[in-house]
Amino acid sequence: MSKKNKCNKRNIHKNLCSVSVLIAILCAVIFFTSCASFSRDRELGYVKELCSNQPMVGYLEGAKAEIQVQRENLESLKLGVNKEKYRQLEQELQNYSTEWESLNHSTQLACKDWAICQYRFRSSTDACKEARDKMEQRQEAARNFLERIKKLEISLPPPPVAKFPFELQIQNAKDRIKYLSKEYLKADTLSLVEVTGPYGDNVLDSPQLYDWNKVIRELEKQGYIEILKKTENNIEFKVTELLRRPGIDNTHILNAPFDVPLYFYPSGWMGDMRNIQLNTAFRDASRLNDEDGLCIKINYQPGPTGWAGIIWQYPDGNWGDNPGSRIVGATRIIFWAKGDKGGEAVEFKAGGIRESRKRYKDSFEISIGRVILTNEWRRHEIPLVGQDLSSVIGGFAWIATRDANRNGLTFYMDGIHYE
Repeated sequence: MSKKNKCNKRNIHKNLCSVSVLIAILCAVIFFTSCASFSRDRELGYVKELCSNQPMVGYLEGAKAEIQVQRENLESLKLGVNKEKYRQLEQELQNYSTEWESLNHSTQLACKDWAICQYRFRSSTDACKEARDKMEQRQEAARNFLERIKKLEISLPPPPVAKFPFELQIQNAKDRIKYLSKEYLKADTLSLVEVTGPYGDNVLDSPQLYDWNKVIRELEKQGYIEILKKTENNIEFKVTELLRRPGIDNTHILNAPFDVPLYFYPSGWMGDMRNIQLNTAFRDASRLNDEDGLCIKINYQPGPTGWAGIIWQYPDGNWGDNPGSRIVGATRIIFWAKGDKGGEAVEFKAGGIRESRKRYKDSFEISIGRVILTNEWRRHEIPLVGQDLSSVIGGFAWIATRDANRNGLTFYMDGIHYE
């Protein structure tokens, strides 16, 4: 063999050895990389499982859900608050969202550091103490954040409540004081706390509706009470005989205009009473541009009596046992009505409560007869010119019969008022 061939053979062997070494090194790298990757995957799985079971996850998810609820509340109130207030609430929610993002990020990092330490130093109890303390601090911060979010309530402030007309405040107070003095407490001396207190269904306890200091002064001026003692939170007074005696002093005085449902109650059910369904705050059929978006819905399915109706009475449930209202300055009753389908026949009237065995009676009765309703809102009028309105128990009423509504009827009313 020539010297040249021997040299080539040695080079081939040398190259083969180099390739073998490279292959061995490559295999070792792949092996160790795979082992490291497997170990890393196990570590990440351990971290994910450990952190997902911590209370902080519930705190953060709960806070996120609360922020979303408040954001939806804010959106629903967009048309109900002024622009400045809306921007203020929107910015407040945005600040909470930004704080949540930061807290979520820092809490996850703290838990991750602690979980990795736990994975790598499971045999040591002290090696991860610092990481665990930091994680627990973040967890407590998440809990406190959730508590703060829960206290955040985005809602419209309650609408201002209009006070009753002062004459009505005086009359209601007189009625209440007389009732307590003669029938309930049976005492000549009362206090303001008792007048506005929890004796039955009492709406006089609302300072938004009554100027009580002014009412008490006026009652004293008119001679109905004598003030005995004033304290910061109460007024004691003596009830005079002028208020305790029967007479016109105990009749409500209503000055037109006023809304019927504000003073009269739909308590006078008649005829097939069990076949009447009444909803005084129905939302899905209100008039266009109506302020409160509500109306009265009535459904009547004819029963054995063959007719039904409801009278709006004062006081509630009064068929003549108590005096009614004296209405001043009214010339007509205005109301709106429509049928569910059209063609419904309903009679509309006012007054007419005249039970022979009762002490008090309506001083008038008037009807506009049977009205055929359409399925569109129409304005109707009951004339009052020449009517005696000195004693009004039944302020408004409707009556429907089986003969005129064989399949029953559903109809709506709104805007019932004297003017």
